[in-house]
Amino acid sequence: MEPKKPKIIEGKCEFCGILAADCIHFGAAPKEPEKVTIKVEPVEARKGDPLKEKVADVIIAHWDRRDMLYQTLGSLPLNGLNVVIVRGHTYSVANNLGVRAAITDNLIFCNDDMVIPKQTLLEMINSEADFAMARQFYPDGSPQHCGLQWVDNDFKVVTDPAMAEIPTAACFRIKRSVFEALGGFNERFINGGEDHDLFFRAIEAGYNFSFVDTPVIHYASQSEGRFDYEAENFKVLRELWPTEKLSKLFYELQKKKTVRA
Repeated sequence: MEPKKPKIIEGKCEFCGILAADCIHFGAAPKEPEKVTIKVEPVEARKGDPLKEKVADVIIAHWDRRDMLYQTLGSLPLNGLNVVIVRGHTYSVANNLGVRAAITDNLIFCNDDMVIPKQTLLEMINSEADFAMARQFYPDGSPQHCGLQWVDNDFKVVTDPAMAEIPTAACFRIKRSVFEALGGFNERFINGGEDHDLFFRAIEAGYNFSFVDTPVIHYASQSEGRFDYEAENFKVLRELWPTEKLSKLFYELQKKKTVRA
């Protein structure tokens, strides 16, 4: 089932909040993402100093909290980053557009409401995993869930990275070649579910996930209307990934883990 189409409210797209004439949901051509270069003193990475030149793209899908965006940008104390901000689109569309403006093979997707330590970025850049994930903590220091585990034909929220079979996607690094091989984010989703769908496809294709040591601070779901299309997204996810298909996928994944152990 397709998610419901946006309405035009006072001349603006219900989803994006921009003029319908400029919105891709009503046939307008996508606008080029905004590119920002972060210029500060270089820092030394664990494997030499890879930050003298651009070594990673940080792609941020921005919605409405400009104060949170500025905080996120202010926490990126690295040379070597090509920062791409995409406004006025759903999460999946914005990130797919952001990849078009990327200039490296290291794509770091992050939400616009977090503080990202420089060590987290370095660990993700240096990771040999196909997906390098960052654990998340609330501002008070308490841990957020780091993903989901498949148990008895349903998902269980977990806070232990070792238990997470599907990680959370608030901040992660993926190689551009892997992202393109997977076909990017599915644009049928409206700010929810697109990360699970991407990770399901990644597991199916045999790619691996790994969490880095240094976590990020995540303010979590600060944008207005974050969960407005949760029901529609769930329907699309279930259409694409019915329980029977997921059970087979995670059975094979857990069998591989048992063999490796």
